[in-house]
Amino acid sequence: MKILKYLGVLVFISVWVYGYFYYPLHTSNTSSNNDLQLIYALHDIKEMQTLDILNIKREEYIGGMRKFQIYAKGDIESVFNKQTMEQGGWHNIETNRNNITAHKKDYCIEVEKNTNKCIITIIIEDDTL
Repeated sequence: MKILKYLGVLVFISVWVYGYFYYPLHTSNTSSNNDLQLIYALHDIKEMQTLDILNIKREEYIGGMRKFQIYAKGDIESVFNKQTMEQGGWHNIETNRNNITAHKKDYCIEVEKNTNKCIITIIIEDDTL
């Protein structure tokens, strides 16, 4: 009978710790809105339509922020360069040797380029986070 009491207390404490600490850190009032914005941003990025998508990974961060990491291959240099992105409506475009960062509407993309593969990260820009 003692073992059941200790087990019950352990389960209660575990559930309380999860509910009090973990869950609020990974969700916020804007979490569902961020998920929806990520989907719209994914649809809105026309530059990716010419690439072969290898994998899409969704990541969560403390505070409810979410982001997509898209692994793609194709002609990266012609798709993600400053001139074509300016024509596509992107602004605040920053480029260096292997990376390009650009902003559009309420999201930002960061592209890490290799020879014929890239990692495209979509991040929602939200002032409340």
